[in-house]
Amino acid sequence: MKKDFDVLGRRSLLTAAGVALIGLAAGPARAATPVASVARKPQGCSAPSWVVAYAMPSSGTNAGYENQTLRVVTKPTFGGERVRVRISNALGDRPLTVDGSAVAVAGSGAEVTGPVSALTFDGQASVTIPAGQTVLSDPAALTVKAFESLAVSFYSRAQTGPATGHASVPLLSLPGFQGHMFAADGAHVTDTDGAAYGSRINEVRFVSGVEVYAPNDGAVVVLGDSITEGAGAFADLPYSITLARRLQGAADHGGPRLAVVNAGIAGNRLLRDGTGPSALARLDRDVLQHAGVRHVLMMEGTNDLGLFSLADEAEPINDLPALVEPPALAEFSAGYEQIRQRVQAAGARLSLSPITPFGDQFRPGPWSIAPSQVLRRHEINGWIRASDMYDRRFDFDHTLLNPLEPNWLAPQYDTGDNVHPNTAGHQQMANTIDLSLFDQCRCT
Repeated sequence: MKKDFDVLGRRSLLTAAGVALIGLAAGPARAATPVASVARKPQGCSAPSWVVAYAMPSSGTNAGYENQTLRVVTKPTFGGERVRVRISNALGDRPLTVDGSAVAVAGSGAEVTGPVSALTFDGQASVTIPAGQTVLSDPAALTVKAFESLAVSFYSRAQTGPATGHASVPLLSLPGFQGHMFAADGAHVTDTDGAAYGSRINEVRFVSGVEVYAPNDGAVVVLGDSITEGAGAFADLPYSITLARRLQGAADHGGPRLAVVNAGIAGNRLLRDGTGPSALARLDRDVLQHAGVRHVLMMEGTNDLGLFSLADEAEPINDLPALVEPPALAEFSAGYEQIRQRVQAAGARLSLSPITPFGDQFRPGPWSIAPSQVLRRHEINGWIRASDMYDRRFDFDHTLLNPLEPNWLAPQYDTGDNVHPNTAGHQQMANTIDLSLFDQCRCT
């Protein structure tokens, strides 16, 4: 699916709300080698291996760039002694040529600090990535610390065409905490002072993953929609970050050493494309292709239930039709089962949370709720709790609901829209995950 953020952005405000690159080497660019979508297990308890420490799911495209350098700032949740970067042209419509790229520790604004490490691809400074593919850089010698921001800079001389990436949703309080970027005209890959770059842009283009080389027990990926991405969380604290910090503390006392990466997209759906491809369509690219994935935590399906769903995805929001009947339970269960099978085939485990409350027809909130939507949520949650994908140690419905009104969020966790948990809610979500859920990830 190739869509422009201008279109996706307008629709995602509704669908999400309804839920929830030292020098440049001369010579021609080398074509990228396709990356296999295989999650790999750690190769020993003390020997280092590659593990994904940051990931950004691709939700759409914009018009692209020409003769510009982008500096993308990421925040890995795991440290290592070497780093490699994944560049994505997954949603592009033409080959993307990166003429030079580098990685460094990010400083203030667009500044970088310490050494600037050039990135190469099969030993070459430039690389051409076919439309629909991603490429992984060669290892770069750079020490990465957990939760320390990294800046990936890359320059493209030619017009890139539609730029694969991930945009923030300002009205849902998503400030780009999973990543942001700066843009400069011309080639400024090795600049350290950031003076050539403009102001911060709360979007990420092309950089879809950062992997580090260190002893580890793998990575946990959280998969879902705006609730997972962190809508409503303040001060850069979606539940995935709090969970990553909890796991880091537990690892200091003998627990499994796990990175946590966020694959949430506001407005995303399980079954159909919404904001970005559906969870079914993007599972390999956004989750399973990353190194060391051992466990997937998923809460997805709220947007499928019909809140502000569009009968025709191409329709502008002003032509919003009446609420539609949500997909049947059998469609949800088949979707969840397919994801489970694919995750297991990649050597990982899936844990599925029941869907959190979003209101009922008897107490209208900011959005209309149909009885069929409420009923379907309860049917889905009953099916999830009866399946072997469910584990009581990961149940956000139980964590967030108001015990007196189980179709509503508890007031202390509600942003006010009865869909998105606030910062306290995200903290509670992370804190109520029993870390024994990840004991099977421990290297033996």
